Amino acid sequence: MLFNIIIAFVLMFFIAIMYMNPAAKKKDLEAKADIIITMSWPDNNPHDIDLWLKPPEGSAIYYSAKENSFIFLDRDDLGASNNFIIKDGVKEMLATRREVISFRGKMSGRYVVNSVFYMAKTESGVTLDPSTYVGTPVPVTIEMVQINPVYKIIAKKNILLSIKEEKTAFSFIIRDEEITDIDLETEEKFAQSSTGFEGGQ
Repeated sequence: MLFNIIIAFVLMFFIAIMYMNPAAKKKDLEAKADIIITMSWPDNNPHDIDLWLKPPEGSAIYYSAKENSFIFLDRDDLGASNNFIIKDGVKEMLATRREVISFRGKMSGRYVVNSVFYMAKTESGVTLDPSTYVGTPVPVTIEMVQINPVYKIIAKKNILLSIKEEKTAFSFIIRDEEITDIDLETEEKFAQSSTGFEGGQ
């Protein structure tokens, strides 16, 4: 009787080991971000504000080029146009306005983070003519957080954007896996020279 109980216990142990799925655990760990840059603007604001990142090498990360090998724009927030859910056939608007860029690795070099007031819209999502738009500037907050190896707010800046205006939030350098040389003052516009953005101030 005791022998049968021991055999059953051993079998259950091996079955449990099989279901642990180490491959899935590894995938989850790899998916965790090292650095997150978030840009937010007032809840329920209808306008389309874009987050841009210029890496040391290759093309900029923005709404038309959302990723490279280790940097990802998680979502292009279009303001009133795509912040809603359909519940029981009824559209419900979502208040939060936010774009997020995540790093799943660290390449040495200099990075520049910019914001662009891309498009003015009505509350219903209708695009307004930028040449005749006379609305007030939009307050935008950009924040960079280090996730690994420890959680730490690295940089934060509040700016005001007018229609078609591009401003630099900050730049920084990654050196020996560390974030250094954070510059909150220097303006460096690059979206205007990239595909997908016309105009700017």
